[in-house]
Amino acid sequence: ATNSTNKAALSRDIKIENFDLSHYGKAILANASVTLAFGRRYGLVGRNGVGKTTLLKAIAHRELPIPPHIRVVHVEQE
Repeated sequence: ATNSTNKAALSRDIKIENFDLSHYGKAILANASVTLAFGRRYGLVGRNGVGKTTLLKAIAHRELPIPPHIRVVHVEQE
């Protein structure tokens, strides 16, 4: 069991469960979960102002629990 626990701890996938996200006091996500598999590409689709960029910034700034061995890079849109 220890070996599988170590592999999970060093996985390059990101799994965040049961988190809330708000922006200027407005709830964007409540009790949300997200899983990002290493090597996959994802796109966020939604109307303007629903929180796509806020979610990405929260991940990039490690406001959500991202394993410390994972490097996150966020490039701002110009």
